[in-house]
Amino acid sequence: MSYRNMSRSALILAVAAAGMFATTGGALAATTSSLPPGTIRMAPDASGPALGDVVINPASTVAYFTVPTENEVLPLDLATDEFGTAIPVGSDPQGIDITPNGKTLYVADSGGQTISRVTIATGKVKTITTPAGILNDTPYSIAVMNNGNALYSTTFAGSGFGANVYDLNLSTDTSTVVSNMGINGEVTEVTQLSRSGNHAVVGAALGDDSGGPFDVYTAATGDVVSGSLNAFISSAALNQKGTKMVVDGSYVLDPATGSLLGTISDDCVSAVLNSSGSTGYCLETNSIVELDVSTFLTGTSIALPSGVTGTGDMAISPNGDILVAVTSAGAAVVSI
Repeated sequence: MSYRNMSRSALILAVAAAGMFATTGGALAATTSSLPPGTIRMAPDASGPALGDVVINPASTVAYFTVPTENEVLPLDLATDEFGTAIPVGSDPQGIDITPNGKTLYVADSGGQTISRVTIATGKVKTITTPAGILNDTPYSIAVMNNGNALYSTTFAGSGFGANVYDLNLSTDTSTVVSNMGINGEVTEVTQLSRSGNHAVVGAALGDDSGGPFDVYTAATGDVVSGSLNAFISSAALNQKGTKMVVDGSYVLDPATGSLLGTISDDCVSAVLNSSGSTGYCLETNSIVELDVSTFLTGTSIALPSGVTGTGDMAISPNGDILVAVTSAGAAVVSI
């Protein structure tokens, strides 16, 4: 894989909404791969409502977003920056992930006790029923692993512990509580899951708790490494092999031991790591900032377009060439 650092001299802001790189029909005249590193383009948001979680397919050609208020998944062609036909799923879809072969999406429908399985080639959706749990909880975040299973966390109408992480068998659609995650088998109502690029390791950030608890789950063994950062946290990101993890773009961890390796001074809405784990990217309120993970320092900053703020999730393409970020104006597509 090729991973290129962003150079200040190469930073070019290209905003489709302002008419730059646009054709008369509204489509962009250049593709992401043909633009200089550091170029930001705002994909026209055909749906209007705010985007939720995002995942990029293994071929690095399509990003898939949940659209919670519309109960759908929206595909974005990363070559043309055009949204495709929306896929109806369950109620209030939040988390989304894709299988290692890129053929199937799994969507956590937090408005009900269901997970939507989407066959990408046909658009066919199958509804998987999930357990109600003690608090009538519903799926919230999901990470597909390389062992034929997926982990998903749940949420409920309240705050604190009481939710669970389940292991979903993708062949039988059966869910089993993962009792060695969280505290006494329980996690908080906003426990965000993320996975390594090879689908072998899953990180869990237990939000809404001042202790900052986190877990690292290994798909091959079911072993869990746990720790605490003594701060409110919201999300984690892992590199390709799951050998490096960052929490909120600030705390750099060794997933094998849970040890805190260092801290980066930044203010991330969300963050991602490149394949080696040497470089990260932090979506801040008004910019995207490069992170030097080995020195625990921030680097090049790319300003978001005027009036646009970083609001949500971010994903890095498996080939390392593209970032996709959720903003107040829809999807931002960044060449790196």
